[in-house]
Amino acid sequence: MALVPCFTPQVSCLGIDDWSFRRGRTFGTILVNLSSHQIIDLLPERTVESAVAWMQSHPEIQYVSRDRGNDYAQAARDGAPQATAVADRFHVYKNLVEAIEPVVARYYKEIRKDLPKPSSPELPSVKE
Repeated sequence: MALVPCFTPQVSCLGIDDWSFRRGRTFGTILVNLSSHQIIDLLPERTVESAVAWMQSHPEIQYVSRDRGNDYAQAARDGAPQATAVADRFHVYKNLVEAIEPVVARYYKEIRKDLPKPSSPELPSVKE
């Protein structure tokens, strides 16, 4: 299944990720112009080959923001070798939280023990 190509404006900062056609059953690739925050294309599959072909038709790409998976990293290397590939904020933050949560859970009692006890708020007195 191929989408009909349409006019795609120049894109220097490209965001690439997968998206779901049908709630976790069929996936495609979404391409976003990160300068204008606009979706510029949807590919019907999430393969390295289709992403490479798309990027090769856009030699103006300077940055590719992607998840930390190997597929889109390979696509960026092959399809836009002139571009700098970076991990997107969402996935960096998600990976950071996943790395820190087990450590915090392991030391939660000790961390909580060292925190100052919250003082109970003083309620204003009511005049009769």
